[in-house]
Amino acid sequence: MMIRMPYQPSLLRLLHGVSAAVAGVASVTGFLIYNHYDGRFGRLPLGGSEEIIDLHGDLGGLLPWVVIPFALYSLTLGIRRLFRPADLGRMVGSLPAWQRLTNTAALLGLAAAVLSGLPLLRSMLTLDLRSSDRPKHWPQQI
Repeated sequence: MMIRMPYQPSLLRLLHGVSAAVAGVASVTGFLIYNHYDGRFGRLPLGGSEEIIDLHGDLGGLLPWVVIPFALYSLTLGIRRLFRPADLGRMVGSLPAWQRLTNTAALLGLAAAVLSGLPLLRSMLTLDLRSSDRPKHWPQQI
């Protein structure tokens, strides 16, 4: 028995692949930055380089150029692949509804990363601490 494979347009595959590659490498370099500079929750013996932060920053600059065309494609030609209110009633036992929810959540996450990137970066690099930043207050922040 032959299973029929769905067709994915080449533009979708290209934009999706490039977005996934940039986001994946940005995640890895983000972890390497944490491991090299912070490590408050532990470190892995990976060595590291001062230049990793530059690569991570370059990827952050590249991300809008990749995500914006992907978002435009998703909101026009790919709109049927995004979550719809009618999917709420079909969530149980419907893999396509879950796939559309996952697609929409990923797109919203990428949009948030692009829109909050520069202010978020500045807030992460600040050395200011508040009294509520001490570890004994962490359970209340969760």
